[in-house]
Amino acid sequence: MTGPVTARHRPPGDEKKIVALCGGVGGAKLALGLDRISASGAATIVVNVGDDFEHLGLRICPDIDTVLYTLGNLGDQARGWGRAGESWNFIENVKLLGGDDWFLLGVAPRSCSVSGPTSCRPPMRSSRP
Repeated sequence: MTGPVTARHRPPGDEKKIVALCGGVGGAKLALGLDRISASGAATIVVNVGDDFEHLGLRICPDIDTVLYTLGNLGDQARGWGRAGESWNFIENVKLLGGDDWFLLGVAPRSCSVSGPTSCRPPMRSSRP
């Protein structure tokens, strides 16, 4: 067989479970690749939380954000991190008020912090091609 390996090329019942440890942009790309080549539910992605921190009273999880945006097809392709189309209005307003603006925070990631982790999961596919 030539060409890329995908879940479609595997005989039924031959799918293996996959666990990947990842973080950051490279880990998000790994997670996306594994998602594309594995059967639905076969891949488990464990994301780095060692870089998580609190900023302006919010829990910031940069690696989890990057992986979720990448898997949900919401990531900023040009920058490699963050959400596509992010306005950065949140941090600009913090800066205008004299607040700490060393870490770029957009509106979308903060809505995840306020809404809770289950509201920010990427959309689940009901079927695979």
